[in-house]
Amino acid sequence: MDYDSIALDGLGIEAIDSKTLRDFRNLHTCRLFGCLSDEAFLLAMGFALNSPSGKFSLTSAGLLLFGKYDAIISRFPYYLLVCIDERTRGYSFTTETRRMNILSFAFKVLRRLGTNPDTLFSIEVEKAVREAVVNAIVHADYFSQSNKQVQISLYRCGAWIYNSGDMGVSPNEFYQGGMSACRNPLIMKCFIAMGIAKGDGRGGRHLYECFARNKLPEPDLVSSRQYTMIGVNYVQMRIPKSERDSILKHTGRSGFII
Repeated sequence: MDYDSIALDGLGIEAIDSKTLRDFRNLHTCRLFGCLSDEAFLLAMGFALNSPSGKFSLTSAGLLLFGKYDAIISRFPYYLLVCIDERTRGYSFTTETRRMNILSFAFKVLRRLGTNPDTLFSIEVEKAVREAVVNAIVHADYFSQSNKQVQISLYRCGAWIYNSGDMGVSPNEFYQGGMSACRNPLIMKCFIAMGIAKGDGRGGRHLYECFARNKLPEPDLVSSRQYTMIGVNYVQMRIPKSERDSILKHTGRSGFII
């Protein structure tokens, strides 16, 4: 069984943030579920399960995607996602400071990617970076005791995209594409349903081919058993190694790198 499909006893519909679920349902590409109640919808999508006794319980994916912050922390005490936007003098937010679930975090990061007119990338490059951000959120190890599960660091000339956990495939398989080892298939299902992820295992290949077509430096890949990082550069220069190393330093619970 995949970890994100585990039923969480004691967490029912009351643990759901209604706005996040409503936003997702409005973006869902299949309208066949439109007439279902929220409970029936979550069951149909696999984000909740009924026990043999008929008790409704959220799955880990359902809680992480749509849950209220306090409910998430009650089951995932190390839960922390961070976004730092150095394009706007270090503006940052975290799931802790904004009391967000991962879907609300993803929406906010993706909106920020295209909001700075000084950022030097084309629409095609922006789309590839958005896919890399989504992949980091989808593949993060939310069951780890890491001091953060995701960190997105945005710069005028590039970005570093970090998630806890290894890739599950070799670097060569990542570059070639077609090999998928999704850590959280239900979370991936959510982003596929909104049309902002493909789930075909070709994200790495799409990214590298896009940067090659745009005559940009090859993205950097740093991976270990504990984390995966991808660095992208929008201009013909590399982001300094010091910026990559700073992301790997301890992150305070406020989300600021220290």
